[in-house]
Amino acid sequence: MSAPLPPVTLTTDFGRTDHYVAQMKGVILGLAPQAAIVDVTHEIPPQDIRRAAFLIADLAEAFPPGTVHVAVVDPGVGSDRAILAVSAGGQFYIAPDNGLLTLVLQRHGDADVVQIANAAYRRRKVTSTFHGRDVMAPAAAHLLNGLPLRELGERLERSPVQLEGMTPIVCGERIEACVAWIDRFGHLVTNVDAGLIRRIEPGRVRAKLGTHTVSQWRGYYAESPRRTSAAAHRQLRPSRNRRQRRQRGRTIPSRSRNDGHCR
Repeated sequence: MSAPLPPVTLTTDFGRTDHYVAQMKGVILGLAPQAAIVDVTHEIPPQDIRRAAFLIADLAEAFPPGTVHVAVVDPGVGSDRAILAVSAGGQFYIAPDNGLLTLVLQRHGDADVVQIANAAYRRRKVTSTFHGRDVMAPAAAHLLNGLPLRELGERLERSPVQLEGMTPIVCGERIEACVAWIDRFGHLVTNVDAGLIRRIEPGRVRAKLGTHTVSQWRGYYAESPRRTSAAAHRQLRPSRNRRQRRQRGRTIPSRSRNDGHCR
């Protein structure tokens, strides 16, 4: 009995109303019938490359070696932007070259990056509006089947597109960061990991978001009273009233306002 294939994950902004996700799955299964396909999310806000980039970078530690992560948030589809296939940390990533893989590439300086160009490993008819189905899905299936990365195309000789403001800036004991996304529980997930927080003396940690300051640090959610704000690892938990304001449309911007310098 042959060993099972590693999984392939899908992260898109396609939503669930249309049939686009199903088409990608159909292409993958047609080439790799034993594939296990994991839907990460298809609810990325349309064309929100930054939010998708944070989610993609968070995936790897939960998946086994050989996993292929496919990300399709592609406002430049049909243009001359490249489509990348990357080997990093024992896993593969396929995405348009628009910054989706910024954090993955920053964390893996030795990543092998190729531009997908070999027509033998894409659909016969490639449309100008659905490269997720016609180029990325076939490439993922071929990697699952054991195709060497370099068969998909030549090594990328230039630097891939990188998004700015994706990593926190440390200025002494001050950390300038951003809210990466707001999850369904109302938690504000930041781009600051626990390692950075540990550099600051316990009891002195404060998180300031606009005019709101979070001064309580908790190891887990149940430690915090329901109506208070607190921080746990890299999540900020707003008070109940603040969550209600957020649900009425007043959200904290997910984009960093820093310019890469301490102020």
